[in-house]
Amino acid sequence: DDISISELTANANVNRRTFYTHYRSLTDILDEVLQGMEGPATIAEIVTAALEQHADCGVTQNKAAYRLNKLVETGRAVKDTTTIKEEGKASRKVNTYQQLLRL
Repeated sequence: DDISISELTANANVNRRTFYTHYRSLTDILDEVLQGMEGPATIAEIVTAALEQHADCGVTQNKAAYRLNKLVETGRAVKDTTTIKEEGKASRKVNTYQQLLRL
């Protein structure tokens, strides 16, 4: 479940050429969001940050997971699992992502 550049630019009312002036791919948007985050972040946190920075980007948790895994595959981020406990709910494991430092 992924969003195309055409869908994203239509949602944002932005020309595709303008998109490509700033980004090579949709993965670059998530890479940029990860750069601004301190420490590991869950998909939900990354999606929230992406929507705050790019309100019309059309990113959802499923679409973000797909793209974040691409960042991991290309060595631009690391993926880990952590257990979280919310009040009144059972503990659950979630994936976290963190950008690798670039020298």
